[in-house]
Amino acid sequence: MILALILAPSAAFAQALSAGGALGPSLPPPLPIAQENGGTGVDTPALVHWHACMAGVQAGAGSCTVVYMGDSTVYGWTGAAMTQQNVTYWLAHDLSAGGVNALNAGVCGVSNGSLGGSRYTYDTRFANNGWAESPWTTLGGEAFSAATASPGSTLVFTPGFAANMFNVVYPGTSTGGTYSVTATGGSAVTANSAQVNALYTATATAPSLSAANTLTLDVTAPGAKALCVEAYNSGAASVNIINAGFGGSNVTQWVADTNPWDSLQTLQYLKPALTVIEAGLNEPGQGVSVATFTADLQQVIAAAQAVGDVVLVTGNPQATAAIHAPYMAAMRQLAAQDGIPVLSVDLRWGTQARAAATSPAMMNAGETVHPNAVGYADIAAALAKMLEQ
Repeated sequence: MILALILAPSAAFAQALSAGGALGPSLPPPLPIAQENGGTGVDTPALVHWHACMAGVQAGAGSCTVVYMGDSTVYGWTGAAMTQQNVTYWLAHDLSAGGVNALNAGVCGVSNGSLGGSRYTYDTRFANNGWAESPWTTLGGEAFSAATASPGSTLVFTPGFAANMFNVVYPGTSTGGTYSVTATGGSAVTANSAQVNALYTATATAPSLSAANTLTLDVTAPGAKALCVEAYNSGAASVNIINAGFGGSNVTQWVADTNPWDSLQTLQYLKPALTVIEAGLNEPGQGVSVATFTADLQQVIAAAQAVGDVVLVTGNPQATAAIHAPYMAAMRQLAAQDGIPVLSVDLRWGTQARAAATSPAMMNAGETVHPNAVGYADIAAALAKMLEQ
């Protein structure tokens, strides 16, 4: 059954805003319902991997992974309170409010330090002492790099929720290098990059469950890298959501598939039950044609579908809406062709001016690209409502 997308701001969104404190108790006025010509390709019961994942979590039978990939509008707005100005934070909140235990569990990639959007700087869950961004790109942007770090250089991740298990995905490379992976109070595990070119996981365990537990990566020999970090509670089944937003990127950069640490191979290594793909905002300004965009996005979809389900999310409306419209239309056409759901944020919000003029506004003041916490919460509420169908 093909469903039209009729998603007004949800009760979970209202609850999230009320609980958010800094966001204030009031909601934006209702936005026009996005009714697309010919339907949206939404058929959420067909998301068999996602529904098995959700059922398993609700039954306490096991955890699963969701990867949310995209550009800087997925990574988050690099300003104050970035934790809430982030779509994966709100998606975990809304799924949990709907009865599916979900965690904003971790990240892949540093995003894009060359554009001033490094997680080291803006993601307050990370405390960096000597690590850098690698010129290698992976899922979510540049890799976390200890290539030139001195022994004793540390990277600390504090997830912000009660966790006792931490995973670090890292590549084996010819450059070698090692670092220890330690959870609070636990024994150190070695991440050794001097192995065959492939992906590996180092798992550190804390002896007790606590929101104060941290993950520490401590360099013992320079040269190593990390791709993804994840935290969770081993005693509770959960949907573990990984933020793989790569600031300033386009889909053509995601389809490089030569090395095991490249985006699509890393995605498949994680085996997400669901991959959410946001795209179409950077391509017009970076010389990626609609035809190339469509072909490359199809390649990303195929890679994700090899291990799980896919949902597409169009970019939020921009001031330059006319040049973005063909890319948003291409995403809807691909969704219909492939029989996968699409959340059309561009149609849901109407125009960039409309989103900026709501009270409270859904876009950041002073710039026309990124949602603020209210906007991210709205996108997440619509997506959660879609996934709960």
